[in-house]
Amino acid sequence: MRCFATGLRALAVAAHPDDEDGATLSFLRHAGVETHICFSTRGEGGQNEAGPESGAKLAVMRTKEIEEAAAILGAKPWYLNLPDFGFSKSVDETLSIWHHDVALERMVRVIRTVRPHIVITNHNPDGTDHGHHRTTGKLLVEAYDAAADPTQFPQHLAFGLRSWSIARIYLRTFTAEGATFSVDVSKRDSTTGLSPSEIGAFALSRHYSQGMLRDLRIGERELRHFSVLKAQTSGDAKAKSLLEGLLDGKPPADAILNSASEIAKWRKAHPAVDAPDAEMHLNRALALALGLKIEVRCDDEFITPGESAKLSVRIANTGPLDVSRIKFAFKQRSPAWDAPEKTV
Repeated sequence: MRCFATGLRALAVAAHPDDEDGATLSFLRHAGVETHICFSTRGEGGQNEAGPESGAKLAVMRTKEIEEAAAILGAKPWYLNLPDFGFSKSVDETLSIWHHDVALERMVRVIRTVRPHIVITNHNPDGTDHGHHRTTGKLLVEAYDAAADPTQFPQHLAFGLRSWSIARIYLRTFTAEGATFSVDVSKRDSTTGLSPSEIGAFALSRHYSQGMLRDLRIGERELRHFSVLKAQTSGDAKAKSLLEGLLDGKPPADAILNSASEIAKWRKAHPAVDAPDAEMHLNRALALALGLKIEVRCDDEFITPGESAKLSVRIANTGPLDVSRIKFAFKQRSPAWDAPEKTV
């Protein structure tokens, strides 16, 4: 239940599979933050070091690798499904293929769905590296304002989304120069015996097709350096830690929240982090505590709007208590999809 302790959500934004900052996501999850990753592409334009797959088949392969890595990190992956056409030299070239309004709308939709309080990215919009990286950074900066503006992409209202304001966007810098603060991701958790750095490296190794395997020396100290890229207030812009000022008081990340009343008491004492989806967080936490697991499978790997597909749902009670009635629903993210709510 640690990942639901604070009611905060963090989103990492990356251009390709393996661009995610797994160590920082692991650090945030340990601090009681719900974590998500958004990928601009599925990486089908890269080379494959694990087999002959390319194009769409490589996209499927890398999607499976993402799912494995995300499971290790405890983060939920999201996809903009923009084309990976190989190395790009410029933002203009990338947008000529991604199409600015299409890419921006998809990123805003993910932000409004996840509703992150903070966003982290490795991609400097004013950098000099891969065009996909710079374009992803620029789109993120635009999406920061667009997601908060209800007049932008009002079609999102048709499937239950609403405008959302991100408190801060953090840009990771790979050296301390230019950064405003650093995070030590090498401290080991007393429960697992692993550090966020080690968990991040293990998750990165799941990207088999990219040969992402990294060894860590025993006792090696690893830091993540950040600066604030976008912020709502001048105080946010001067933040010296990832969660500074987002919690009124010490978050109970290391406490055991063992009852609904205790969680409710925490939320009442911290209205700044209360949100309309507080009940959803509570339900997820209770399901996790009870040992309820839900697996959804589809009979087709690829589904397009308007196409029919068969979904099978498997619910397992792995906990010690008997459960007689479960209500679940497929969350509709687009008017093109229709799935009824079921009670079993």
